[in-house]
Amino acid sequence: MNYLFLWFVKLTALPLALLYYKLRVICAPNKFGKRKKSNPKGRTLFISNHLSLYDPVPIYLAYPFRTLRCIVSRHLFWVNPWLKLFLRMVGAVPAERGEDLSAVAKSIELLEKEKNILFFPEGKLSTTGETLPFQLGAAAIAVKTDPAIVPIFHVNRRGWTKRSTMVIGKEFKLSEHFDLDEINAEKLREITEFLRERILELKELIPKKIKK
Repeated sequence: MNYLFLWFVKLTALPLALLYYKLRVICAPNKFGKRKKSNPKGRTLFISNHLSLYDPVPIYLAYPFRTLRCIVSRHLFWVNPWLKLFLRMVGAVPAERGEDLSAVAKSIELLEKEKNILFFPEGKLSTTGETLPFQLGAAAIAVKTDPAIVPIFHVNRRGWTKRSTMVIGKEFKLSEHFDLDEINAEKLREITEFLRERILELKELIPKKIKK
């Protein structure tokens, strides 16, 4: 990863991306009823639904001053050498579709070093717009490192005449809801469904006219 290159990309590309996406951010209310964007300090696991290869862009727009290490499909590293070089320089982590233990291990390693991970738990793109069942990877990462988790749901409408909408949920930790010292396969599946529900409930905060 090259931090100078990453900031060059942010300074040059994100302003254009902001015009292209015209991002609308909706923040879920916290326990006091206030709507404030979740931006926890320290290691953070950002999880989101997955509609497009360009999904990381609006999330980077919402968090321009956070360095997010995005988990991306390994096949993108082999499309051409220039894309591979770009992905490596911005800190993307390659992963096979489905359960990729190496990507999970790398994510755990980065979180233990107080880095931030952007993870799409569905493991592949949804072609229908509906949120697919989650793979176990995000839950496994969160169980091992117990980072702050920020759930995100977005409607990714791209185009100069369109507007992308994103709902950012309030941050939480798994240790606030589960005993992480006693984890088995059944409990991991339960946590995986818990994470999926945290994202799906954000969909209800999007005005009906722009949900589709």
